[in-house]
Amino acid sequence: MTEYPFPVREDGTVLVLRTTDKNGKSFGGFQREIRVGAIIECPDWNPKPVCGGGLHGLLWARGNWSLISNDCEALWWVESVRAEDIVLIDNDKCKYPRSVVEYVGDMASAMTYTMCHPLIISSGDSSRSASSGDSSSSASSGDSSRSASSGDYSRSASSGTDTISAAIGSNCLVMAGKNGCIISTFWDGTRNRAVVGYCGEDGIRENTWYRIIDGKFVEAADETAR
Repeated sequence: MTEYPFPVREDGTVLVLRTTDKNGKSFGGFQREIRVGAIIECPDWNPKPVCGGGLHGLLWARGNWSLISNDCEALWWVESVRAEDIVLIDNDKCKYPRSVVEYVGDMASAMTYTMCHPLIISSGDSSRSASSGDSSSSASSGDSSRSASSGDYSRSASSGTDTISAAIGSNCLVMAGKNGCIISTFWDGTRNRAVVGYCGEDGIRENTWYRIIDGKFVEAADETAR
């Protein structure tokens, strides 16, 4: 059995997150069919670990988030890819020759689907937890665990090393462990925007609640995070 340096589902596939414009077009004008179940194929596949010559995205929603669109009308895609077809490009993104569309739509649903699939485990290494709805809460524990929630005033927390915590909506709270990543969104008056923070960088502390104020992560007061 082949071992991979990333999680693989029982059917031998992984999930990749990416965005396109509202019409399904990505960089260079490549057109995707906007339909769940559609098979997307690259016409100029090149397996070398360099940008270009493939379909691109963030494997399990990990990588360089500056590559994800902030356009309020952008489509968010979750694509299923055979693990054996994945080519990693540094820590920024991955590429692959073909995929199957599992979801296409809004940011909150796509991120929750990708980061927390399956949606049934809440503790242990590589665990995942998800919730949806206003004021919802989600938590997971264990190294490489992931937690995501969607809805205004929602909360998401993950503990352990190399964790990811995401809360999609307005006035949300997020917290992650050592070497973790926190993601949340806000409305700037024109569009939804995502903010990404990394524990240990730019003053972001591990195991500490954060909320977005004026487009930046700010440590939340204890009484606010309860």
